Amino acid sequence: MAIDGKITRTDDDAITGWIASLTFDVDITLTKNPHKAKETHPDYEIATCTPRNRAIRIGSAWEQTSQKGNDYFSLSVMVNGQQIRVNALRSDEDPEGKYRLVPLAGEGRLRWPGRRAADVKTRIPLTANSVAYLPGGGFLQ
Repeated sequence: MAIDGKITRTDDDAITGWIASLTFDVDITLTKNPHKAKETHPDYEIATCTPRNRAIRIGSAWEQTSQKGNDYFSLSVMVNGQQIRVNALRSDEDPEGKYRLVPLAGEGRLRWPGRRAADVKTRIPLTANSVAYLPGGGFLQ
C-alpha cells in the first residue's frame, strides 16, 4: 500500500499532521497518552475526526531513538480496517520538529503461500511509491 504523510511538533509540544494513501487521506493529532503506566505503553494516542467532526482514536505512537542517536516516532494506525505501521523520520534537510512518514514492510518476517513465517527473515523497506514482488507471485505495496 502506498502511504505518505508528515507530522510536525510545534513549539507548544503539540503534534499534528496527515497520513494518506489512494483510499484515505486524514489529518491526525498526537496527544500524550494519559493511560501510560509502563515503559512499553504508547507515548501518544493518535486521533482524527469522523465525517461528522467527531474525534476518534485510530492508533498509537512511541517516541524512539535509533542506534545512531536520532529521535523518531513509531506509529501504528488503523485505517479502513487495516493496521498500518510507519516510522516518522527526520532527515538532515528537514527543519526541526518536521517528520516524514515512512511505511514498514513485513515486520521483519514476510509471509506468502507455501512458506512458513519462520522460514522467511527478509526485511524489505518500502518507500511511498515502491512495490516488492515476492516469490510465489505475491507482492507488497
